[in-house]
Amino acid sequence: MKVTLPKDIKHYTGYQIDDMKAVIKAQKDDDSSIKEWAEYAVREALKDTDDYLKEIVTATAEASLNRRAWNAYGSDDEPTGRGDVWIRALAETGDGFIRVGAYLTDIWKTGGEDYKHHEYIEYFKRVRD
Repeated sequence: MKVTLPKDIKHYTGYQIDDMKAVIKAQKDDDSSIKEWAEYAVREALKDTDDYLKEIVTATAEASLNRRAWNAYGSDDEPTGRGDVWIRALAETGDGFIRVGAYLTDIWKTGGEDYKHHEYIEYFKRVRD
């Protein structure tokens, strides 16, 4: 999976940048697509609603820092520290559109643990007459 560095990289310290670069290196061999991970995140955001996912319009993956993650992509020999991947997606739903952001370490928990409360969600719903 192609993960990029954040555009505001100048706001990070050296070790934080090293953590994010280590995550990017670890994710190079991930065969899953960004859209596949985005689908999980959108479905989690739509859980407990009467709406459904129609299509992922756009999806990106950016290296980020997550205070709840520790060496999630590495080990003590090749640490990734607080590094994580932020998946951002815009999707069309049955009733409108939804914009979702979620950490990949949370998306990995799909089906085993609810993480909707950790997601960034903007929901644009069609107004019915």
